[in-house]
Amino acid sequence: MSAVPEADGASILLVEDDPLEAAIVTAILEKAGHRIVHHADPVAATKALDGERFDIVLCDYMMPRMNGLQVLRRARFHLPDSVRIIITSRSDFDIAVEAINQGEIYKFLRKPVDERELLVTVRLALERVQMQREVVRLTEALRLREAELAALNRS
Repeated sequence: MSAVPEADGASILLVEDDPLEAAIVTAILEKAGHRIVHHADPVAATKALDGERFDIVLCDYMMPRMNGLQVLRRARFHLPDSVRIIITSRSDFDIAVEAINQGEIYKFLRKPVDERELLVTVRLALERVQMQREVVRLTEALRLREAELAALNRS
């Protein structure tokens, strides 16, 4: 059994205030079969986290009103099993450390985004999400079997 079904694309929330970068990332990911929901405004993006399930949250770091780490913190709270990726044109090591420590990010990508790196990162992130969900499913199935066994032992 494959961890990632070939036909299934990821559901991705893209938070990017640069229209050109957003268009490029969206085109690359849609061509690869993923569903993209784009928000240029990070505040609007955080509201989208309440109503929809995303496999991956791909977020710019520098944005007006809220930075990418703040968005990813909220994503972690609302969608703990999602994979969070940050993109930035800045190559500041401190940002990467802060992102890893506070936002629990999976990967740190630099702008302009390299198509191949983006596609590989998203593919691996989707595999991770699906494996995490499978672990949860199997853990629950095991818990139910253990409860059935305990009930049989009592009777």
